Amino acid sequence: MTNTVIELHGIVKDFPGVRALDHVDFTLRKGEVHALLGENGAGKSTLIKILTGVHPRGSGDIRIDGTAVDIESPRRARAFGIGAIYQEQYLCPDLSVAENIFANRLPRSGILRRVSWRRLHRMAEELLAAWNVDFSARDRAGDLDVPQRQIIEIIKAVSESTLKVLILDEPTAALNDEEKGRLFGIIRQLRERGISIIYISHRLNEVFEISDSVTVLRDGRNVGTCAVSDTSKAELIKLMIGRDLAEMFPKRAIAHGATILEVRGLRRGAVIKDVSLSLHVGEILGVYGLLGSGTVEVGRCLFGVLSPDAGQILVDGKPVSLSQVPDAVAAGIGFVPEDRKVDGIIDLLSVRQNLTLAGIGSLGRMGFLNRKTEEARSRSWVERLAIKTPSLETPTASLSGGNQQKVVIGKWLDSKSRILILNEPTHGVDVGAKVEIYTIVEDICAAGAAVLMISSEIPELTALCDRVLVMYQGRVAGELAGHDITQENILSLAMRGER
Repeated sequence: MTNTVIELHGIVKDFPGVRALDHVDFTLRKGEVHALLGENGAGKSTLIKILTGVHPRGSGDIRIDGTAVDIESPRRARAFGIGAIYQEQYLCPDLSVAENIFANRLPRSGILRRVSWRRLHRMAEELLAAWNVDFSARDRAGDLDVPQRQIIEIIKAVSESTLKVLILDEPTAALNDEEKGRLFGIIRQLRERGISIIYISHRLNEVFEISDSVTVLRDGRNVGTCAVSDTSKAELIKLMIGRDLAEMFPKRAIAHGATILEVRGLRRGAVIKDVSLSLHVGEILGVYGLLGSGTVEVGRCLFGVLSPDAGQILVDGKPVSLSQVPDAVAAGIGFVPEDRKVDGIIDLLSVRQNLTLAGIGSLGRMGFLNRKTEEARSRSWVERLAIKTPSLETPTASLSGGNQQKVVIGKWLDSKSRILILNEPTHGVDVGAKVEIYTIVEDICAAGAAVLMISSEIPELTALCDRVLVMYQGRVAGELAGHDITQENILSLAMRGER
């Protein structure tokens, strides 16, 4: 008797003008955590949507527990025991935790089949107690934080008595290290109960920490499946992008010029206690710190989102007041936020409109927009940054994460920003897009600008940055340069405030 839960053979899926999946094979075993990797556009989402009944397959066979099946709808997928938790959460914020867990299957009683609220809350509390959570079944879902809402989604899926397979799509994207550890504990519990997990993530460290097997898709094809213990990060990256790991960080020597940005004694509340730094033309200056260390707030103060309580900011040696965002833009400062979908792009606007948004004042005269100039400039950035988009008029929200990030960067390059603050510049993008973004960052510096990179990704800091400032409890705990920029030194300063 086989322990295979799902078998896909020769799955083909075509969309108009595009073959999304090209004869893909995939096998998932009982109680296995199977990572699914690939760049954006590699076919991961299409494969998952076929498994969850969102898209019908074009051709090929799907077998569950050895039996050939059709998964023609999400309801049918649930009946087969397949559940999914996506990166974007789909809870109803105005309903209680209990109502969200048992949506579409509320317990009813009596001739009129009214909802039994007492039974609903009892059932929900029993589930919550089993997972040892710190919120109540009666709490409003919208009042909970992201990790708590994610736990609700997991409990909702697991509470289905038929659940055999749980698909997790970028589950740690909004979690800190402590919350991620808790999620991994839940995944291990599910594995022990015999539930199979398909784990989608761009973070290779997580794949090696939590997964048993891994499958890599590239251009709609399965280019490799193996046990995690039999592979390495370098091998997986090469499968995903067709390049070696050595090509991932294209660091090259760039001459540094005069000081372009200087910060002296910056303070704000209890979060930023005393921060001083300098940034030179052509330099990539990294900033690292654990959650609550003040790194994010420093970036926001330098872009006028937050107002400092004390301190001085100088651009080209001259003091500037950055009390609001237009002040920073006028000083030649651009800002790429961590959450590009909320703060970086206007998702309903086209690629053309988003690319020229920050520099729109230079696109016409007397309040009239010169459409030809706008199209020419936006087309130039699409070509220079290799933004993959069907057209300039494509809504930016429909692009992949990496291409959205390029649009945000291009917006500030179009406005001629000379200082670019990047907050988690590769957050939520695939490995191939990371390489492209790293190259763009270096090109920015080579062209005479400077970059302040706030990142929690230590490998990219150690590989790309000329210097790294490490923050601890609102202060700069130390500055690292050259061979001193190591993971050990960075973490030592970040955790204890000393090397």
